[in-house]
Amino acid sequence: IEGFPRAIDQAQHFEQTVCEMQQLIYLDMSKDLMQDRLLKRSETSERVDDTPDTCKKRIQNFVD
Repeated sequence: IEGFPRAIDQAQHFEQTVCEMQQLIYLDMSKDLMQDRLLKRSETSERVDDTPDTCKKRIQNFVD
């Protein structure tokens, strides 16, 4: 499930109600590359929140 869970409590709830995690894919890349990819996505996604400032906050949330 791409982009989920975003927090430990979501992961715990998922495992309790659906199934235990079998695999995890973690893509390791620099913050600069993450931001470049998010901003590139904004060209076609029509998301109004794909701005440089919002992307930086989103990346920091991911790191945290």
